[in-house]
Amino acid sequence: MTRVAVVTARPPTGDDLHARHARGLALGLADAGLHVEHLAGDHAVAPRLWETVRQRARAFDVVHVLGIRALPAVFAAHGRTRAVVVSPLSGPGPISALRRLLNMPSGRASRALLEMADRIICATPAESERMGQIVPRAGSRMRVVPLGIDTASVRMAEPLPGAAKKLVALSGPGRGHHLNRVVAALADLSTSFELVIAGPCPHTRQITAEAAQLDVLDRVHFLGMLDDRALHRWLRTACVVVSLSERWTSPQVLLAALAAGTPIVVGEAANLDAVDDAHAAGVTVVPRDVSPLALADALADAARVRLSPAAAPGLPTIEDEITGLLEVYAELVELPEAVQAAWSAEARQAS
Repeated sequence: MTRVAVVTARPPTGDDLHARHARGLALGLADAGLHVEHLAGDHAVAPRLWETVRQRARAFDVVHVLGIRALPAVFAAHGRTRAVVVSPLSGPGPISALRRLLNMPSGRASRALLEMADRIICATPAESERMGQIVPRAGSRMRVVPLGIDTASVRMAEPLPGAAKKLVALSGPGRGHHLNRVVAALADLSTSFELVIAGPCPHTRQITAEAAQLDVLDRVHFLGMLDDRALHRWLRTACVVVSLSERWTSPQVLLAALAAGTPIVVGEAANLDAVDDAHAAGVTVVPRDVSPLALADALADAARVRLSPAAAPGLPTIEDEITGLLEVYAELVELPEAVQAAWSAEARQAS
C-alpha cells in the first residue's frame, strides 16, 4: 500500500480553516485507498516535528508538506523518501506568502527549499505563474490542483431563521481586515441589515466602540471561530459575504459562499484566482481604499442579486482536489490502479 505523510506546522487537532482542510485532505486520501499519517506540530522547525520527519520519512512513499510555515520539513525529508510534494500556498494565501518569500530574511532559504521539492502544487494557473517568478528553476515541476470545497455540505446546510438581512464579514488573525469600514458602511444601510463578524476578531473592543459611536451596536454581532457546519449555515443565511482583508482571505470560504448562492464583496487583495468568469456575477470587487458610502452601495447592490445554489456549478470540490493530488502522486510513485479507478468513480458520482 502506498504510504503518504501529510506534514503541517499546525496541530492536527487545530480548529482553524487550514487545519480542517489538512484533515480533510488526509481523510480523503485515506478514503482513496492510501495509507496516510498526519505529522504536525506547533511550528515546522520545532525539534520534535523536525526529528519525526527526518526519522520517519523513509517509511513513506510521498511526504506532502502543506504551507509555507512547514517548508523546513522539506529539508528533513529530502533524500529520505521517494517523493517530496509541497503545497506552499495552502497556509496564509498567495499574496502574503509571496511577500514573505520575497521580503523575509529567510526568503532565500524558502526558495531553496521549494527548489528541492519533486512537485510544487498551486491552486490556480495564476498562482503557478507567480510562483514561477520566484522559483523559475522549478517551473517544470509545478502542477495546478484547485482547492476543493465541500459543495454538497454547503448546499445542504439549513439557513438560520430571522427576517434581518445578514451581512457576514470574514475576519481572521492579525490586522488589515478593515472591519471598521464595514461597520461604517452599515450605518449608511437601512436598519433591515445586520452585520455578523465570523472568525477571530483581534479588535473587538475597537469595533464595538465604533459601532456604538455610529449607533449601530445593536446590529453588530461577533461569532468567533466557527466549525464547518455552523460556517456553512451562516453562508446560506447571509445576503452578502464581505471580506476586505489585505492578508487573510480564505479562497475556500469565498468559493463556499458562491456554492451557497451568496454574493460576495471583496477587496482588491482577495485571492480570487479560483473564481472564473462563470461565477463572476456573484462577485463584486471594491478598491482597497473604498469609502464607507461606496461600500454601502456595493453591499446593497450585491444583496439584490441573491443567487440559487444551482446557479453556481463547476466549483472545485474536495473530490476534485483529491483526484488532482492522486494524479500528481502518480507521476512520482506507482499507485495501485484500483486506488485511482475507485476514487475517480466516486468523484464522478459526487459531482
